[in-house]
Amino acid sequence: MTIDVKDANGNVVPIQTPLAPGRAAAADSKPVVLSTEDAAALALLHTDLATTLAGLVDGLEGILGTTSGAAVITDANGTLQQYLRGLIKQWIAGTLVVGSGTNLIGKVKTKFIEAAAATMTRPNDTNAYAANDAIANSTTAGSVTPFSFSMSDVNDDLVTIERLRLITTDTGVAGKALRMWLFRASPTVGAGDNAAFSNPRATFIGSLSGTMRTFSDGSGGIFVPDEGSRIITLPTSGAKTVFGLLQTLEAIASPLAQSTWIATLEGFQGSA
Repeated sequence: MTIDVKDANGNVVPIQTPLAPGRAAAADSKPVVLSTEDAAALALLHTDLATTLAGLVDGLEGILGTTSGAAVITDANGTLQQYLRGLIKQWIAGTLVVGSGTNLIGKVKTKFIEAAAATMTRPNDTNAYAANDAIANSTTAGSVTPFSFSMSDVNDDLVTIERLRLITTDTGVAGKALRMWLFRASPTVGAGDNAAFSNPRATFIGSLSGTMRTFSDGSGGIFVPDEGSRIITLPTSGAKTVFGLLQTLEAIASPLAQSTWIATLEGFQGSA
């Protein structure tokens, strides 16, 4: 739209009506042609910005690493991306704890433990046990393999031991009282199966006792700590393991030859 005005010579000249103040759509705006110098400056700015962004991306890739980088969950060297993957991995696993003692950050979920030792098979005999004899996989002390329980998913984490479940195919021990002695490190065994129990003092952490119940195909029992309601201990130094030796507390007249024994410790995992 135009309006007519007179110039200095009195001639009528149509000019464009002034636009309303403020921003408007392109169709409602007065076009402006950039000078060649301004256009050249903007083109140079565009080129510089593209170069800077490309360099930034390359730099970030160098810092973050590729998305296939292995997750880092320790203080080992790694890219930022590997550390982020490590954090996510621990969040998913429920093992991420920030801080220690009273400086813990966030909600800490209790980690329950159900640690089953490898199945033990007693010797191929039916020799009667006296009270306070050893029950083991060999009649030779030097060949006895203690029960081994993996009590944690992190080395050197404190654990509490609340109970022991002991299941066996041996019907001869039904109704009999037994005791499991626990050690922080693999003990030096002083007695083989059916010999007078001899337990070392070194690395002893506690014991649990219980009476075996009768089942149609064997025996089983729930053992509890002999002193207090729980045993609090560190596992083997630099590892996750607690070891056990089994003892009779009363005579057993007719044990089953080559019976199998499955021992499982129950408790909670703490932090080092």
